Amino acid sequence: MKKLLAAIFMSITLSATAQSNKLNINNAAISCKNGERFMQQKKYDSAFIMFSKAIALQPTTKYYCKRGACLLIQKKYDKALFDFDSSIVKDSNYSEAYFLKAIAFQFTNKTTDAITHYSKAIAINPNYTDAYLMRGILYATLKKKNQACSDLKKAAQLGSDKAKLNINEICGS
Repeated sequence: MKKLLAAIFMSITLSATAQSNKLNINNAAISCKNGERFMQQKKYDSAFIMFSKAIALQPTTKYYCKRGACLLIQKKYDKALFDFDSSIVKDSNYSEAYFLKAIAFQFTNKTTDAITHYSKAIAINPNYTDAYLMRGILYATLKKKNQACSDLKKAAQLGSDKAKLNINEICGS
């Protein structure tokens, strides 16, 4: 009898835990959507709160990356880098985290780190148009015309109109 009661209790507990996890996942997704809406409205403090809530409920790569992007826009680079690192720890193949981390490094004049992280994003996703574009522009500012033109041409080939404009200015063709 005790074994039967223990089995029933365990079954009920597992079922309740599964329902709670499903609820957390749904609430995290809702919080993330609210955060995205606040980002579009340029209400970054509210967006930060929503992304933090999503992370508390379901700490995913995506949610850390979204909160990091929110911090990046607010020029809170150290905190943004922490979130991008948290994202990468959860999934080392999440190219967006490397891309956004590269932008944070670029804004803080850590150009070598920026290039490294743009390159990691591209290694994970060889069709990452914006990574080619941003790395190309960074190479141009560093007076590395060959690398800049190569990246800008690749970004243009992938469909970037901004890259096409920069090619004429930087590469002369």
